[in-house]
Amino acid sequence: MRLRKNSKSLMGVLKRYLLSAVAVVLVPAAFAAESYVDAVYGSDDYDGTSPTNILGTLQGPKLTLAAAMQGRSDGDLVLAAEGAYTNGNSGAYRVQVPAGVTLKASGLRENTFIVGEAGSGVATEEEPWGCGNGARQCVLLNERAKLIGFTVCGGRGSGWADNVYGAGVSGMAQNGDNASLVVDCVVSNCVSGRGAGVRGATAVRCRFFGNRVKKMGSHIWNVDAYNCYFSDSLSGSQYDAASTRLFNCHLAGSANGSVVFSSYVETDRGGNEFHHSIWSSPNSLASGSTKDDATVRSWNVGLDADFRPVKGSHYGIDKGSLADCEGLSPAVNMDYLTTDYAGGQRVYNGTIDIGCGEYDVRGDVATTIADSSCFSVTELPTGAQISGSSLSLPSGSEMIASWAEDDADSRDHTYAFTVTPASGATVNVYLGDSAEPAWTVESERTISHSAVGGAEYRIEVVGGSATLSNAIRGNDFYVDASAEDDLCDGTSPVRGAGTVGPKKTLQSAVALVAADHYDVIHVAEGVYDSGTSGIYRFYLNKTGVTVKASGDRKKTFITGQADDSGTYGCGNAAMACVYLGANSRLEGFTVCGGRGPGFTSSNYGAGVRGADTTSLVVDCIVSNCVSGRGAGVLACTAIRCEFTKNRVNTTGTDLMNGIGYNCYFHDTLSYSKYDVYQSTLYNCTTDANGTIRSSKVYNSRIGGDSGLNEFYRCASRTQSSSSTDASTFSDGCYVSTSFNYDSKIRPNSSTAEDVDSGNPAYYDSPSETVRKCLSTDYAGGQRIYNGTIDIGCGEYDWRE
Repeated sequence: MRLRKNSKSLMGVLKRYLLSAVAVVLVPAAFAAESYVDAVYGSDDYDGTSPTNILGTLQGPKLTLAAAMQGRSDGDLVLAAEGAYTNGNSGAYRVQVPAGVTLKASGLRENTFIVGEAGSGVATEEEPWGCGNGARQCVLLNERAKLIGFTVCGGRGSGWADNVYGAGVSGMAQNGDNASLVVDCVVSNCVSGRGAGVRGATAVRCRFFGNRVKKMGSHIWNVDAYNCYFSDSLSGSQYDAASTRLFNCHLAGSANGSVVFSSYVETDRGGNEFHHSIWSSPNSLASGSTKDDATVRSWNVGLDADFRPVKGSHYGIDKGSLADCEGLSPAVNMDYLTTDYAGGQRVYNGTIDIGCGEYDVRGDVATTIADSSCFSVTELPTGAQISGSSLSLPSGSEMIASWAEDDADSRDHTYAFTVTPASGATVNVYLGDSAEPAWTVESERTISHSAVGGAEYRIEVVGGSATLSNAIRGNDFYVDASAEDDLCDGTSPVRGAGTVGPKKTLQSAVALVAADHYDVIHVAEGVYDSGTSGIYRFYLNKTGVTVKASGDRKKTFITGQADDSGTYGCGNAAMACVYLGANSRLEGFTVCGGRGPGFTSSNYGAGVRGADTTSLVVDCIVSNCVSGRGAGVLACTAIRCEFTKNRVNTTGTDLMNGIGYNCYFHDTLSYSKYDVYQSTLYNCTTDANGTIRSSKVYNSRIGGDSGLNEFYRCASRTQSSSSTDASTFSDGCYVSTSFNYDSKIRPNSSTAEDVDSGNPAYYDSPSETVRKCLSTDYAGGQRIYNGTIDIGCGEYDWRE
């Protein structure tokens, strides 16, 4: 057998435990009728009976959600294709779902949006944040109606009064057989007087962030919430959850007047009942709150990228009560509760964890054993011998042994150790686990255990490691937000013996890398919201360093910090996200929440600021950053990035004094003047409202020309009417008012003039790095087709 080692981590495993299985019988719902809606290819003239248009007929998907609901009745199912549902309305809402009707996304919730609308008036103290006349809330669910698998965002109440409720989702029944259900949704950036995210409904496996209220319930009010995660409410809100019931939830915020079962609540704000739960602050229960004997106070509440408690959060392991979830809301089937928020197994060892994430205790015990004096490791001619005094394995416990090995060592090894389990225990031995694999087995697995005498077992794993080579010149270092602290040396992605292991903060890794040595900092999925250097969360002042996310950019966040003493959080104590040295590279992150230390034209940069345009920002999302100028990316080259919901006082909302290749700019927040300013764009796309000024633009689709630009082979929705600030248009530029895209930011068939219209001469770059990045489009598809390129950041394939 051959083993290829992926990391210096967990290896042989001994374990004794009982796993109680929960049998769930799923009965398919019987829908009276199915119909379809598609925000990109649909039409309200179609009858909604087909997901695609049947040529020569009116059979096809509706365009708007409001039209798709017409004529629907109890038991019907409406399937929504991926896209942004921003058109149509039903009263004060984007859509009202009739009683008993299910509205379900047919694709990914990250790509299927129901978007509200800010009011048309100027923000005032009485009607701020887009609330007021002309504002649109997102969804109204009647009794027994269901909303499944959407991102609900941008909803605004019709006013900033305490009696304006539910800008995201409003329901007609909180619980019971008639409950309005919100399932597997993300609810963000919604604003109203109360209950901005969801009110008057049951929410299951949902995530809430970035919502705001005047009074209470920024995320939920009068809601039953199962297995939900709440974080990052916006300033001004009194309570994140109010007058609700929480079951297996993680509330990174405050609760008031609520009943809390098997959940974690960061801040107790009074009037709460806690059962089998955790709260962290204040030191004692707030006024009017009560707790049962199974509820504890603990600061150990860190989460990993999958919202599971990290090492040290032991109070959250298998402390919840199944009885808390049974029979309280008949509309919620138990099949929802068998998986956690991240999709993992929900019930473990016959009980459930506190909070919305399942925690596997094996990883935690591994570190305890590896750091203890139970074993000594010596190198023998045949391999590593793990030995020591006999270890008794108590009932319900487990043991994991780990050791380090040279990457270049390709010898065969026999790993062996002896253990004495408790009387009658069953010993299970396996390599790694699915949550954190340490080895890849290239052929059959050879693991054996045999009785040595009495209850002792000798465990052997026979195999060899493959010879590995590092393809990147320089050194590799590792950072993981779930680490306890910065005391490890950063040389390994997982904790090993002594100080071997990842750093916790990005800033601590700066001391490890050498300038112009092409070192790489590998960053695990997680939220990087600790560590600072001056006004930045991460200040990389060295050259030639790559900082690369090792997982999904939608799960790897670098966040700044707001100071609400200043406008839009731009107070003196505000913090920007990243400063990037020359010839250094930031790749694969979501950069968000950065704030400049002021909201005037003299304050620059809140997302990523570079030394010059040799600083590269690659495959990143830059959102919710605010400063006077250049809020998103300043003085960098951005490649295949998405910019959304940034804000400035004057110019350069998304990109300023930089270069953009294959980037997408959309949904700029109000107050900003220009999305892109004094920059150069290649193969980029803005939404219909995106504006460009004082820039050079090649092969791009632009919403608005704001003057003093040079356009080459571009499509623009509007052109500046100012003769003094007129732009120039060369090499086949044209005006196109049809700004429709599919879910991959490709122009649809009605904008066929944009297909294969780019000039390849404007595509070439002297930089090999840029050329490689441009070989694929914004969505990851083939960039060049038919020997030419499309205008804009998305490749359109005629074959579809």
